[in-house]
Amino acid sequence: MEIISNNIDDLYKRAFSKILSEGIQVKARGLDFKEIRFQHLILTNPRARIIQNPERKFNKRFAMGEFIWTMSGKCSLNQIEFYNKRMRDFSDDGVSLHGAYGPRLRHWSLQHGDVDQLENCLQRLRDDIYTRQASIVILDPAIDFIVKTKDIPCNNYLQFLYREGKLDLLVYIRSNDLFLGFPYDVHSWCMLQEIFASILNIELGQYHHMVGSLHAYNQDINKLTKILSTPIVHIPMEPMPKVDDLSIINQLSDIEEKYRLTGILDTSNINSYWQNYLNFLKK
Repeated sequence: MEIISNNIDDLYKRAFSKILSEGIQVKARGLDFKEIRFQHLILTNPRARIIQNPERKFNKRFAMGEFIWTMSGKCSLNQIEFYNKRMRDFSDDGVSLHGAYGPRLRHWSLQHGDVDQLENCLQRLRDDIYTRQASIVILDPAIDFIVKTKDIPCNNYLQFLYREGKLDLLVYIRSNDLFLGFPYDVHSWCMLQEIFASILNIELGQYHHMVGSLHAYNQDINKLTKILSTPIVHIPMEPMPKVDDLSIINQLSDIEEKYRLTGILDTSNINSYWQNYLNFLKK
């Protein structure tokens, strides 16, 4: 059940080919799709995380906006729909998104106070680089299964594991739309993985994407078929420059907010790697 590649473009094609050849037809929530179950996708080079196939038309602007929105702990609809108007379809109240990962990553509220799971996870790795406890939980049954909502989190669990001199990341996803969701999920988590590796001053390992239901909706099969038939030579991102701590996310968030509110993308106080990346935000 493993699908392995050193770049996301090839991994994407391999996964879709498997759905076409082995997928079964399923209908859920009134929608028809082909599905393969309990799949393990491995990206051996997490820097090769941005789909470049022209037939996919990957929205770098939304990818960057979503990454900053998520990692800075936000859930506001206003911020994320600036980059993708379709996000409004998933809001229950027109104000926020119930299943947004950000508050769960940065502000998990328990009886013992507000928990920053990213910082907490990093500290576990700092204390013992070989720890098996560097994990992050996203799905919360106390709030996700007792309310009626359009937005139940699909990405449920993360685990960072340092072995053989490298930092691997495993993400478990209960349900993943190969056409729409998969490229953006891989982008965000691989970005976070490299930030962690940089902060800890260790090598970047593999990215493991575990999916309960990996599927393609019938309406997207023709689009995916065009992607499959389009040759592509993938060019990975450059290695990330040294990151000292999670304050890099605050820097990105401040720059993004100013751009969103004023139209001015001021990257003068950040290095060229992040300048190039922040340029994705431009229309």
